[in-house]
Amino acid sequence: MAKRNASSRRQQRRIFLHLRVAGRSLASKLFDHLATVSIDNFEVIQTTGPAEGPRSPGAPTVNAGADQVIGIDDIATLSATITAPSGGATTSWRLYSGPASVLLTNPNNATATASFRSPGIYTFIVSESDNVHAVAYDAVIVKVMPRVWMVNISTRVGVGTGQDVAIAGFIIARDSPKSVMVRALGPTLTGFGIAAALSDPMVDLRDGAGNRIATNDNWKDSQQQAIAESGFAPSNDLEAVIV
Repeated sequence: MAKRNASSRRQQRRIFLHLRVAGRSLASKLFDHLATVSIDNFEVIQTTGPAEGPRSPGAPTVNAGADQVIGIDDIATLSATITAPSGGATTSWRLYSGPASVLLTNPNNATATASFRSPGIYTFIVSESDNVHAVAYDAVIVKVMPRVWMVNISTRVGVGTGQDVAIAGFIIARDSPKSVMVRALGPTLTGFGIAAALSDPMVDLRDGAGNRIATNDNWKDSQQQAIAESGFAPSNDLEAVIV
């Protein structure tokens, strides 16, 4: 009886040590991006004998992608890279933490989207299960910036013709539409003590490749209603505006 109990205790110690090593190995592989995330129910699966293979051959892997910084009006694209050698795996995105709820679209696909109503830092977890025993996890952090209104950027510059035209630029980041008004003022500036202001300016808006997007000479020629309703219509009809 004593021999059997001693043998049983040795077997338990062997299994315990094996699970500790296996658990550390799996954790380093599956949770390397989850330094701040706790997993309450994680099972390390032990094979039943040295001649038997793993119960989940070809376990899946998943990578949630790089962390993101977006604006409150933007939509985050959550895109996971998945490897599922056995096929038939199940993908699931979910919100782990954040200051408010989010709208997740297509959470059971490798690529999902998330819409936000409050700024802050959000953590999303994606899991990939082989529907047998193995589940892979990864996480991605999305930092949502509050809405920022740019009221005015002004440039005063001498303007000529040909190679001496004035060129100014701005960059609109990300894919969400932004409302921008571009004005070229001339006669209005004389009221502020600017000598030799342009009497009849025009504005030409081009993209980064130099392609014309819009042009305007006198602001009432086009978009008059939108310009007037903005509250930023020039006081002189000869000045140019593009919305």
